[in-house]
Formats: sequence, structure tokens, C-alpha cells
Amino acid sequence: MEKERRDKLNQRFYALRSVVPYVSKMDKASLLADAVTYIGELKSKIETLTKKAESLHLIAGDGASMTQSHMSTDCMVTESQVEVRIVGSQAVIRVQSPEVNHPAARLMDAMKNLEIKVHHASAANIGNLMIQDVVAQIPEGFPNDEGLLQTIILKYL
Repeated sequence: MEKERRDKLNQRFYALRSVVPYVSKMDKASLLADAVTYIGELKSKIETLTKKAESLHLIAGDGASMTQSHMSTDCMVTESQVEVRIVGSQAVIRVQSPEVNHPAARLMDAMKNLEIKVHHASAANIGNLMIQDVVAQIPEGFPNDEGLLQTIILKYL
């Protein structure tokens, strides 16, 4: 019975060793310490991502373009539209919004906060409508999801 218990314990240590990406030493005490450190790192990442998602109030969308309502100074409801096309690591983003509260600055602030490198940007006013086109480099590790990027950008606008 003691041998079975030790074998079972050893099998569980082997399983633990296979899921912990960095093991400093091969002894069991080091493996446990490394596993605790790794679990702490994972908890921290989860907390950080959860806070970021909550601060952006992410809601997944499935349309080719998404809109968000804004209240202008004269209390008329106007809408912003965001269209995103991702090709490889490049994104083409078009934003149509009312010319209220510096929309170009808000879009560039969104790009900066998302760590998206802008290669080209243009903005044009047509009456009270601001049309902005951006060609940007999507950072490594950023989800290749047009709907998610649309939602995030709308939250910044």
C-alpha cells in the first residue's frame, strides 16, 4: 500500500512538472515552489485582464460595423461608426463620428493606449461629420478579431 501511495504521488508530480513551464530544479520541493510562483503569475494576469476588460466594458459584436450613440451639446443623438478590416498584422480602421470633443485626438489616444502603431492616418470634416481613416500595425499577441477591435475603439470614442 505504501508503494502504491508513493507511485500515485510521483505520477502527480510528473503531471505537475508537465504543466509548469519553468522548473528551476528537478527536486519536488523546487517543483512545488515553481508551481506556486507560476499560479501566482497566472492569477495576476487574470486579474489584470479582468480589470482591463471591465474598464473597457467589453461587449462582443458580430457586425461589419458598430455604432455608439453620443449626446451632443444640443442634446441631439448622433452616432459614431467604426469599421475594421484586419489583413495579416495590419488593420485598416475607418471611423465616422460627429465633430464633437476632438474625435481625431480620441482615436489617436485609443491607438496609443492599445499600443497599436499608426502607419498612416487621415481625417476630413464634411459638415459636422468627421471621417478618419487609419492604417496601423497590430501588436504581437493582440487578438486578430475585427469585432473585438471595433468594440474597444468605440469604448474610447
